[in-house]
Amino acid sequence: MVNISQIFTVDKRDLEEKIGALSKRRIRQILEGAQLLMEPRSVE
Repeated sequence: MVNISQIFTVDKRDLEEKIGALSKRRIRQILEGAQLLMEPRSVE
């Protein structure tokens, strides 16, 4: 589960070991969620 509203960056030097990988499908879902948060919406 990814909480798209709380994504932040970390320095790679702070990471110790790789514990997994995201599928292309999951990355696409995350990017779609980020786009929903960033694109302007009209207020009616």
